[in-house]
Amino acid sequence: PGSVSLLFHLGRVLAGRRILIVGAYRPEEVALVRDGERHPLVQVLNELQRLFGDISISLDNIEGNDFVERLLECEPNDLTTGFQALLQRQTQGHPLFTIELLRGMQERGDLIKDQDGKWIEGPALDWESMPARVEAVIAERVGRLEQPLQDILRVASVEGETFTAEVAAQVLGFDQREVVQHLGTELERTHNLVQVHAIRALGSRQMSRYRFKHYLCQKYVYDSMDEVERTYLHKDVGAALESFYSTGEQDLPAFAPQLARHFQQARVSEKAVHYLYLSGKKAIQLSAYQEALLHLDHGLELLLTLPDSPWRAEQELDLQITIGMAW
Repeated sequence: PGSVSLLFHLGRVLAGRRILIVGAYRPEEVALVRDGERHPLVQVLNELQRLFGDISISLDNIEGNDFVERLLECEPNDLTTGFQALLQRQTQGHPLFTIELLRGMQERGDLIKDQDGKWIEGPALDWESMPARVEAVIAERVGRLEQPLQDILRVASVEGETFTAEVAAQVLGFDQREVVQHLGTELERTHNLVQVHAIRALGSRQMSRYRFKHYLCQKYVYDSMDEVERTYLHKDVGAALESFYSTGEQDLPAFAPQLARHFQQARVSEKAVHYLYLSGKKAIQLSAYQEALLHLDHGLELLLTLPDSPWRAEQELDLQITIGMAW
């Protein structure tokens, strides 16, 4: 509190002088309420902004590509542009995440040095392992959220890096407006964990699409659940998405791959096979024959694990005929 008071005092008495005071803070830390009281810096920031106008620079709005490029240039390397693109996607240019991910890859041997001493991609490059320090940072940020916010993030992580507010509301039994408010006010502006992606109309219903600010946040939340919880949530998310997409039957095949993934993860094999079949037919209509074969072959492989039944025989025939069309 004393330092905050000093900052406020200096801001008032040094106004108009050629002296620049720069301070750095984490917005998500300052936004937290402690014992029912706001952080002491909040009031000072608001007052200084009232006096001097826009005084803040958000580092989250800085383009991360330049940072990733400059960091890789610090040491000799022959890393591919594909590697750089994946690194950027994984970390969104977040300095801590980028540095720790690279360091972890070097320590594990995912990145190795060639005969000229340059870093290159190793034969067993693993993008799934999260460095302990990064995991600890994300765990701390997520762990201090109130339970309803953590519940929303868990459902969101199951749907994917990009997710739907209305789906989370339906799965959790929350009011849709309440979920949108939580996402926009607390999870986006306060804790900087998600951001608005798009709003789309599907029949008479609205789908408010958000995305995790960093892929690693989505991965951490998803991986923090056990297999049983993930299975149940995949089933609930799949059913919620199915009810949304079914509002316009003509739209359903376009979303079939997404539905197939959720129902397969939920171990609802019959529905997974059905949507893989629809995915294959849709791909054929788009002349994407290779993609169609992947969906249809996968569907047939999954179908053969199910017990014999008239439905299975009929579905197998449909799949075989459609595979022939793709060839």
